[in-house]
Amino acid sequence: VILISLHGGIGYWRYGVERLMELAARGVQVILVPGDDRPDPELSDLSTVPAAQRDQLWQFLRQGGMQNALDLYHCMASQWLGRDYPWTEPQPLPRTAVYHPRLASAQLVDWQAEWVVGQPVVALLFYRSHLQAANTGFIDEFCVRLQAQGINPLPIAVASLKEPGCFVQVENWLDEADVELILNTTGFAQSSPEAPHLRPFRRNVPVIQAICAQDNQPAWQASEQGLG
Repeated sequence: VILISLHGGIGYWRYGVERLMELAARGVQVILVPGDDRPDPELSDLSTVPAAQRDQLWQFLRQGGMQNALDLYHCMASQWLGRDYPWTEPQPLPRTAVYHPRLASAQLVDWQAEWVVGQPVVALLFYRSHLQAANTGFIDEFCVRLQAQGINPLPIAVASLKEPGCFVQVENWLDEADVELILNTTGFAQSSPEAPHLRPFRRNVPVIQAICAQDNQPAWQASEQGLG
């Protein structure tokens, strides 16, 4: 069985799709789904499995996260490879979410239960895509280091601060947690000629821009070009 998540449609990889169709003609199960959230019937209808099964796998991929990834493999192995693994339906990943390294679906109260009374609360904003890819090791380390400095961390995953729903939810959590500093690892432009001195958040606290480098520390130190 072959599962392909293709961004951009058939036109971006026509040769590969044609070769896959040759394999499908020989009896190989081929499943083609879009690489984004928009349906692509021209691509998906080439799949050799029922639409319901195809769309189920697509949602595993689009929602992302470690548990959905495990259930994706267990689902495929159980349906096409003769295995009998337990698995659940794709679980939606919120557009905005409080993140906790030890809890699958964390809430603000989970962090509040661990915070030290009297210590300042610092929000750590990062892209939801890191949560989807289970690439949260740097956030975990960030939280550990903040705690070591006597700071209560509040990591928040966001799809985009340009989305009104995401922004409103973040603002509400910042107020509810009485955040005193914001560490922002996302990147977005908020400049406006009508409001040139507009603060990024309604809460009047410092915002520090943190950069997520694509290199590790030794590579960064050895490079003359700065952050990659």
